Amino acid sequence: MGIHINVDSSKDIAKLKGIKIGALNIRSLYKKVDDLKLLLADSKLDYLGLSESWLNSSVIGPEVVIEKYNMFRFDRDAGSSKRGGGGIVVYTNTKRNFEHLRDWDICSGDIECLWTKLNLKATRPTFIGCIYRPPEGNIDNFLSILENKILDIYEQGIADLILLGDINIDYHAIRTGPCKKLKAFLKSSNLTQLITSNTRITTRGATLIDHFITNRDDLYHTSGSMNPGLSDHRLIFASRKKQKIPHTISEVRCRSYLKYNCAAYQNDVNLIDWSDELNCIDVDKCADMFTEKLLAVIDKHAPMRNSSR
Repeated sequence: MGIHINVDSSKDIAKLKGIKIGALNIRSLYKKVDDLKLLLADSKLDYLGLSESWLNSSVIGPEVVIEKYNMFRFDRDAGSSKRGGGGIVVYTNTKRNFEHLRDWDICSGDIECLWTKLNLKATRPTFIGCIYRPPEGNIDNFLSILENKILDIYEQGIADLILLGDINIDYHAIRTGPCKKLKAFLKSSNLTQLITSNTRITTRGATLIDHFITNRDDLYHTSGSMNPGLSDHRLIFASRKKQKIPHTISEVRCRSYLKYNCAAYQNDVNLIDWSDELNCIDVDKCADMFTEKLLAVIDKHAPMRNSSR
């Protein structure tokens, strides 16, 4: 993983080498289009994902179009019965080969996500999910949906992945249940969260709830955040190296702790009948029986799964 920086100006982002990818909770796009145009012109971002666009079918394309950028959008009212708020918009530089994966888009009470694919020459594509998790959304459902989508991607033999946006889970609140669940999910999925400084600062406190997550942290030499003055969230960004990477995938076997419950695991371990092991005089046989019984419980609570890099 590269260095993390907080910059004062969007022009500092433009100085970074590589493919520049960013995300921001904009909290209403319609009235901020002119400011957004300046941000993109100064930062030279290749990809900007916006959550809480608050757009709906009454806002037509030309009103939010920005020159030299393609726009992909997924309004909350297009995929959910819950009207108002929410919504994802992604702007991509026309010089880059991005495509909108409309069939992958998700909109529910637990997650909103717009998927795009970045096609690069002589290397495998990068799949990018711009995410918003409503504060009242169910965290277990949110993580389960993401895990299933990641498994779908890996099963296709695709390895480069980015998840970014406002997840509404404070990454610094390490003692809380939501943060513990998120970090367990990242660990079991071989994912890394690159942003290290607070991204939302209000009179009530500071939190790191806007995340840049990838399974290839080695590709990002710089990540960070800045305050564009468009909402109470900071813009997060990372710069991806442009070197050619072969279409090879290394598969890793790891355990999924997404549904792990420590109390339930301990209870099942306490219920194991160890009488055969206690009466066994063959040390090797005893060890094999012990391992077999314990692994059966471990596999039940933290099953093995394939992951890719």
